Amino acid sequence: MTSKFKRITKMNKLSIAIAAVGLMMTTSVSAQMTKKPANTRGVKTQVLEEKDKAVLYGFMTSSMQNGRELVKIQFSDMLHRISPDKAAAKTCLDFENHRFSDSGEALNVLSSHGWHVEQVWTTEDRTGTVVNYLISLEVEKLLPVYPWRDKAGSGKGAEGKDAGGKGAGKAPVKSR
Repeated sequence: MTSKFKRITKMNKLSIAIAAVGLMMTTSVSAQMTKKPANTRGVKTQVLEEKDKAVLYGFMTSSMQNGRELVKIQFSDMLHRISPDKAAAKTCLDFENHRFSDSGEALNVLSSHGWHVEQVWTTEDRTGTVVNYLISLEVEKLLPVYPWRDKAGSGKGAEGKDAGGKGAGKAPVKSR
């Protein structure tokens, strides 16, 4: 009986070992089956944010003076500070200084450089009717500008001295 008992015990141990291995195999197989087939763990996902382009604005007027059309294009003084594209700022300066023969020519030239008319309205002044155009140009980006910081100190320099106006740049006068 002892040899039979030993044989049964060995068989039981062997059965238990096989059962344990089988159980571990089925657990790992079922765990693999529950994973997604397209496992994206560890894959980098990029979210691209679409930014609206920045817009530069200008102003064009057209009026009649002595039977001849007078066209003026104007931009803000800060345009040259906020535009990182110095070529575009130079082109705006050229637009301001050029004398256009009529509003059609001016609008065609502006359009060829990417400018768009946003709004048109007419006003009356002492010389007659003035046609006003709000024009815009989309650009990649603009530099931030803080006009309220430029005026901080109300014309005083870093030392608190008068930066402009009467006596600016002159040596102080001593009284005797």
